[in-house]
Amino acid sequence: MLGSSNRLVYSRYVRPETQIHRLIIETIEQKGFEISRNISIVLDQPDVRLDVRRISGDVYEITLNDKNIVDYGLGTSYVLPLIVLATLVRKIYIVEEPELHLHPKAQANFVDLVLGLLQRNVQVIIETHSEHILSRVCRYVAEGKLSREDVKIYYVYMTSEGTKVKEIKIDDIGRLFELPDFYEFDILELISTL
Repeated sequence: MLGSSNRLVYSRYVRPETQIHRLIIETIEQKGFEISRNISIVLDQPDVRLDVRRISGDVYEITLNDKNIVDYGLGTSYVLPLIVLATLVRKIYIVEEPELHLHPKAQANFVDLVLGLLQRNVQVIIETHSEHILSRVCRYVAEGKLSREDVKIYYVYMTSEGTKVKEIKIDDIGRLFELPDFYEFDILELISTL
C-alpha cells in the first residue's frame, strides 16, 4: 500500500526525500512513455506527455504536457503515484481508495489500468467505496473482459460482535447478489444497456 507516500506530488516541486520518492522520480524518467499511456487511460486524455525535470540539486518538477502536475488538480496528483507504481509491480498490487479526488469517469477508467495488470498476471486488491469502480468491474464481467471467477468482492462491516466479512457474489453477466442496502445503483439497468 502507498500509505502517505502519495503526498509526493501535492506541491509544485518535489524533493525525493524518501526511497519511495526517489523510486517514483527514477521510474518516471525511465518509463515515462508507459506511464503517460496509463495516465491517458485513467484520465481519458489523449496524447499525455509526462516529464520530470531537475530544477536544482535535488528539486524536481513533474509536468503533464508541459504543465505542472499540481495544476491538473488534486485527483491527478493523487493517482500519479498509483499509476507509476503499477508499472513496477510484478506480483501483487494493493491500493486503498484509488477513487479519492477523481472524477467519476476517471474512477471507472482506473479499472482499465487494473485490467492491464491482470493481463500481466498481477494479483490486484482494491479497497474502494466507489460505485463507479464496482460498476465497471461488473460491466467487464458482462462483456467477457473479466471472468467472474477472477473477481472477488467482499463487504466488510462492523456489528456489535465485531468486524464481519461478507462475499458479494457476481454472475457471468455481471449481476451482483446480496449487495448491502446502501448501494443504490441499478446494475441490472446498467447491464441491460450493453
